[in-house]
Amino acid sequence: ESQFTQIRAQLGRPPRLLDFGCGNMAIGEALDRASCVRLEACTDIYEPPASSDPQKWSKYRQVKGDVLPFEDNAFDASMANDVLHHAGMERAVLILRELARCSTYIVIKDHFEYGPVSRQLLRLADWYGNWAYDVNVPDRYFDTAAWAQTVSAAGLKEVRRTVGVTIHTGLFGLILPSRLHFISILSKSDD
Repeated sequence: ESQFTQIRAQLGRPPRLLDFGCGNMAIGEALDRASCVRLEACTDIYEPPASSDPQKWSKYRQVKGDVLPFEDNAFDASMANDVLHHAGMERAVLILRELARCSTYIVIKDHFEYGPVSRQLLRLADWYGNWAYDVNVPDRYFDTAAWAQTVSAAGLKEVRRTVGVTIHTGLFGLILPSRLHFISILSKSDD
């Protein structure tokens, strides 16, 4: 929420948000309910559930490929929550460029690895959290250098990075400590 508070303060209103890789839309909807954002569109690679509520899924668009069906600067912000590591480093650059085409700010929540142990812990958690959804479990995750290279290759600048985000508590918090999670706010380099 605090990342969107900074953007909201600059705009003087809740930012119009695209939730890229939205899953069941729970995070975007929670941010909208808390008035942190105005959720305008959600995308992911799957079809909506057959038994889905049409009202709930009215903002959803299935997207295959790297081109989004939105006009340039259609949103104030885009969000990708634990999505980019599944795409791979090279495709992450393409995705970031496309999100920058559609929005002014990009808020990324993802993972940093710090060597083989943290990498395997992240892979285990990804497998556990995504086994039913046929989502790719990556061989590698971003480290700080790879993240900086990805942002630069996408032609973006990092406005703010927060490392050490507490996502899990209890046993899962011990397995995936906060240092493995980061949130980054990006903007276009020419802004």
